Amino acid sequence: MGLNILSAFISHYLRLENNVHIKEPKRIEVNQYLERQGFYEHFNITNKGLSSSKNTSVTLRNLYEMEGNYLTDIINWITSNSKIDSTNAYDFVQINLVEIITNVFDHSKSEIGCYISAQAYNKKHQLSLSIVDLGIGFLESLKNSYPALENSIDAIDKAIEEGTSSKKGGEIKSRGLGLNNVSGFLRNRGNLEIISYDGLWKQDNNGTVKKTTLDFSFKGVCVSMTIQEEKIININAEDEEYRVNIW
Repeated sequence: MGLNILSAFISHYLRLENNVHIKEPKRIEVNQYLERQGFYEHFNITNKGLSSSKNTSVTLRNLYEMEGNYLTDIINWITSNSKIDSTNAYDFVQINLVEIITNVFDHSKSEIGCYISAQAYNKKHQLSLSIVDLGIGFLESLKNSYPALENSIDAIDKAIEEGTSSKKGGEIKSRGLGLNNVSGFLRNRGNLEIISYDGLWKQDNNGTVKKTTLDFSFKGVCVSMTIQEEKIININAEDEEYRVNIW
C-alpha cells in the first residue's frame, strides 16, 4: 500500500506540473524493492541496476481502464507463488480485483486513475495486493443517495452493504455486488483493509471487523487485501456460501 500511495501522490503533483524531487533511500534493500516493483522505471528515473524483477512481485501499474493483460499477469502471479490453481485464481481476480477497479473507474472521479501492485510472501504463504486512488472517497460518492451518512466510517460500512450503489435511489441495475462481494469472499480466507479520508475499516482473517477514525485525512481510497493460501486452495464451488459470494 505504501508504494501505491507514494506513487499516487507523485503522479498527482506531476499532473499539476510541479517539480518532484526524490531522495534515494539509504537502505539498499529499500532500493532493491523499489527497483523490483518497477517504481524507478515507471517514473523514468535512471535505472539503478540493483535488482531484477522477481516473480514474487507484480510490478507497479497505473490504470485508467481495465486491462485484461494485467489481470492475466495477476492470475499467473497467484498460481506461480502458491498452490492455488488457475480456476480459483481467476475467481479471486474476478470477484475481488475487478470489482474494486471498476468502482474506481465508475465512482471515484480520480484524476490519476488508480495505482496497483502486489507482493507474495512465500514463507508466510500469503499474497498481498493493494489499490489506491486519489478520488472523492466513499462519503462524497454516496451522500446524494444516502443523505443520512455522517462520516467516512459510516460511508465505508454502507459501501460494503449488499445492494449499495451511488446511483440515484441507491439501486444496482446491472452491476455485481461490489465491495460486499469482496468482503464476503475474503471472510475467513484473508484480510481486508479500507481507508477512505479519515475512516479506517479492517476485516481480519476471522471475519472480525474493526473501525477507527484516523487523526489525519487521506484523499481518496486505499484497499489492501491479504489472502491466506491454504484458505483458497480447497474452495468448493458447490458450497452455498461460495455460490452466494460469486452470484
